[in-house]
Amino acid sequence: MPTLVLAFMLWLTGPAQTDGSLPVGYRMPEKADYIGQWQDNRAKFPVPFHVRADFNGDSVPDDAWILLTGSQRAYGFFVHLASRQGTGRWIKLDDGAYAQASGLAAANPGRYKTGCRRGFGSGCGPNEPSQITLVRPAIEYFEFEGASSYFWWDVDTKTFQRTRMTD
Repeated sequence: MPTLVLAFMLWLTGPAQTDGSLPVGYRMPEKADYIGQWQDNRAKFPVPFHVRADFNGDSVPDDAWILLTGSQRAYGFFVHLASRQGTGRWIKLDDGAYAQASGLAAANPGRYKTGCRRGFGSGCGPNEPSQITLVRPAIEYFEFEGASSYFWWDVDTKTFQRTRMTD
């Protein structure tokens, strides 16, 4: 059954660059998981738990996912960095207690004012920028009607960095 669900979700969202395996302990969201904010915002975010783009600039599309744990609503936010040579690799970026309160969207290349610039986040530190310039697509990770962060690939460290956009 999990293989059928994975096949359906991949068909729904387009072909993924994975071998069908998921991080241990996680599963793809299913139709029954469209509750709460996922259901309420379905017109604007038909697939709120997935976004695809070339995040690391290697010309191979990557996939960001909100994956659920077991039958619970707890989740992990992952990126699957695809590879031309193999199955790629999973990177866990965050986790939470209620998946349906969160969503993913693509952030296009461009210049953006961050939460520190906009006056959000009174705890902004000296190293937090007032704006960022994205040179490739990033992942907007957000709470519906709440906080938002951009996760973007840092070519120097070869890791994802997180920038708070709103609180």
